[in-house]
Amino acid sequence: MKTNTGRKRLNILGAYNPDSLEFVHLTGEENCNAERVIEYLDVVLNAYRHSPAIVLFLDNATYFKAEIVTTWLMEHPKLKLEFLPPYSPNLNLIERFWRFVKEHLVRNRYYEKYKTFRAKVFQFLNHIDEHTDELKTLMVEKFQIVKVTA
Repeated sequence: MKTNTGRKRLNILGAYNPDSLEFVHLTGEENCNAERVIEYLDVVLNAYRHSPAIVLFLDNATYFKAEIVTTWLMEHPKLKLEFLPPYSPNLNLIERFWRFVKEHLVRNRYYEKYKTFRAKVFQFLNHIDEHTDELKTLMVEKFQIVKVTA
């Protein structure tokens, strides 16, 4: 069975808006770090420049909480980051989105060349509107509340 080496990586910072069904991303081979996060936040601000406020719900990756990101956010008060509880991928809509993307791009597929894979990823992410009906049922904000009793 053919497999890829994984030596080349495609890093994607992305946010899915369940209201507008839009996906905003910054994709490339660059490592994901605080500087890259700031680049991405600029992309988000530009995509939603007409919105009065923007709230991103995120996991607790250290690069989101880096000092330079915190300082940058103080200079851009329109954008607010809300962090989900640790170890709560079930609350993070983007995790469902990534599973959906992997199902379409990676599962049971082999790409002979990295550039073919890269092109397929960009084509898919930049045309996510072609999957609106599937995403409407997957990307719902209904979560089960579990009550703990003593």
